[in-house]
Order: sequence, then structure tokens, then C-alpha cells
Amino acid sequence: MIHSISVFYNEDNWSVGMGVRNLEDKAPPLADPSEITGVKSRAIGYGYDLMGRSFFINASYNFDIGF
Repeated sequence: MIHSISVFYNEDNWSVGMGVRNLEDKAPPLADPSEITGVKSRAIGYGYDLMGRSFFINASYNFDIGF
């Protein structure tokens, strides 16, 4: 299980947000090397973020054209 956290602020026409994915910087589980398809205890890639902790920031503005 990994944890992420984010905060967003919304105003009339704009919003801004920021956060952290994989807050605790946990590594993905390793494959069992004793299995026939195991590859020397490499990380299981499918469904896991192999890059570790990442930060993000989002900003948006809604233009009201008035049509």
C-alpha cells in the first residue's frame, strides 16, 4: 500500500493544487526468484510506480467567453 497526499484551492475562474505521490517512497515488491518465471528478485513492474516518490503541481484557469 502506498500513500499520496494533495491539496487544491479553487477560486472563481482558477484553481491551483500540489501534492506528493508515494509519500513514504516505498519500493515495489520483488518477484520470487524461486518461481519458474522469476527473474532474480527484480521488482514487479505491472501496476506499481517504479520511479518512487514524485511531486506535482497543477494550475488551471477557466476563460469565460460569454457565448
